[in-house]
Amino acid sequence: MICESCEANCKKCLDETICIDCNNDKVEFNNDCLDNCYTNFVNVNGHCTQCPQSQCDECSTENLNICLKCKEGYLNEAGNCVLTCGPYKYYNYDEFKCSECLPGCINCNNNNTCSSCENGLYSYSK
Repeated sequence: MICESCEANCKKCLDETICIDCNNDKVEFNNDCLDNCYTNFVNVNGHCTQCPQSQCDECSTENLNICLKCKEGYLNEAGNCVLTCGPYKYYNYDEFKCSECLPGCINCNNNNTCSSCENGLYSYSK
């Protein structure tokens, strides 16, 4: 038996094509060393790990269940990718997430305007 070097950028390998740990400036993905992880994957301790939400482009490295950036067409509501924000919420384009409407407001387009109020309340213009 003889010793052979792992391929370039690979710190630890099983053979010439299977890398299990990459050099510090690379990340391991499917036994290969890459510059960055692909969409829907995040670097966790030097290895590309898939985000559990399929609608998520980028999730948190501390908690993979929290999505930081959703795929196009989805909105981020408290770390979950949804098609629409729920009642009492609107999509805040400045913060890229669902935010709360004004108190007593069921539906709104921003934090200043209410399009429908809870029972017993009415909307008016100032």
